[in-house]
Amino acid sequence: MRGFSLGDGTCPIIALNGADWPRGKVYTLLHELAHVGFRSNGLCDLQATRDLTLERQCDAVAAAALMPVATFREVLDSMPSGPITQEVVRAIGNEFGVSGEAALLRMVELGRASWGDYWRLRPEFVQAYAAFKADEKQRSAGKTSPIYYQIKTRDLGRRFIRQMVSAYQEDVLSSRDLAQLLEVPYDKVPKLVALAGEDVA
Repeated sequence: MRGFSLGDGTCPIIALNGADWPRGKVYTLLHELAHVGFRSNGLCDLQATRDLTLERQCDAVAAAALMPVATFREVLDSMPSGPITQEVVRAIGNEFGVSGEAALLRMVELGRASWGDYWRLRPEFVQAYAAFKADEKQRSAGKTSPIYYQIKTRDLGRRFIRQMVSAYQEDVLSSRDLAQLLEVPYDKVPKLVALAGEDVA
């Protein structure tokens, strides 16, 4: 799962996979934001088994935001002619800070590539993502507590952590409430809030 959205209620929700590629997260965020705009629910997975009209519309919104058509065409025109390969679409994507897969989808939309090109390269994109995940897992092997607090900070959000600390410092929250809301033992709160740039008095 790369992300999902609940856009048909009174309080829309967008969730992203924190372990995804940074570029992938930006694209997914815009894709799911489009779902919210359409007041629909969305699930962006890695299987790409659905080819629904709405999904393509959400892809188009994300692509248009990240790769404006005029600039994108200029970049395409400046590229040497030849077969469409993963290296080519990755180079195009680098110009806009997006993945090669996102760049290729934009090319398909603008008639500069075909769906045949996409499905031909799709296994390479999946393989590259799997290699990224394996490398990330290997790099994080052996790391202990710092990773836990980094993930907790990411999941709770720095702003939420700062607000809870501020409420504690103003005696709105007890130390027990603070620990429960931050989901760590109270004696470990300083480690967590240090990553959010706050001190606990």
